[in-house]
Amino acid sequence: MKFTNTYFYRCADNPFIRFPKPWDTYTTLPVSVPISEWLCRTRLTPNQISIISLVIAIISAGVFVIGTPVALIIGALLFQLSYILDCADGYKARKMNMSSKLGHWIDHTFDEIKKPILMIGIYLGQNALHPLPAWAWIGGFLYLFSRVLVKTDSTVKKAPAAADESARNLSRTAGSNMLLTPRQTWLFQHFGIVTLFTSIEAQAIAFVVGPICQLPMLGFLVAGCLSILWVFTVDGVLYWRRALQSERTTVSR
Repeated sequence: MKFTNTYFYRCADNPFIRFPKPWDTYTTLPVSVPISEWLCRTRLTPNQISIISLVIAIISAGVFVIGTPVALIIGALLFQLSYILDCADGYKARKMNMSSKLGHWIDHTFDEIKKPILMIGIYLGQNALHPLPAWAWIGGFLYLFSRVLVKTDSTVKKAPAAADESARNLSRTAGSNMLLTPRQTWLFQHFGIVTLFTSIEAQAIAFVVGPICQLPMLGFLVAGCLSILWVFTVDGVLYWRRALQSERTTVSR
């Protein structure tokens, strides 16, 4: 069976889903899409869904403080539920034409508030059980630093030549109607993703995979290192390679 005939692809190939990532396609969208569709039939507004998502994330952090193996698993599952609702608020806003600048601000601000709260919960819980080694604190610092890079990379991406669609050979893809490059189109049609790694994967490693595997500190270290390496590659090496190629093309004309 072709991947384009699978449930994973049908969830990703949705006009109300924006640029699906690996964690979204294979763990989140199969659950979040039907939940989002149900929420579209309720009276809850996208902003109210965002608030519920934040509350669940705070509860997750409280569970992480307990620090036991069972608490780590429950906290991770609660955070994933919070993330599912974080996806659902935007889905409903787009589908029901309820988007607003306030909603956009609430969504992204709450998303950033969750991370330090969850980190504090995990670190308090683990440090209470046993003193943490130096590398565990370094891992947390690297993850937080990678979040700063993720939030500032948009300023790098906009310069020096803001997305020339014709030069990048962008085209709209299937029912999702996303503008994708040829490489992204191939990834989407074969795997239901448009990129191999994002801050969402780092977030999942830090707050879901690490705790469930009973290795929360290692999760932060891996998430931070992978994020910094990815940003350096995509927004550093690859970006400036494209910029230099574009400059050479302009000069040759």
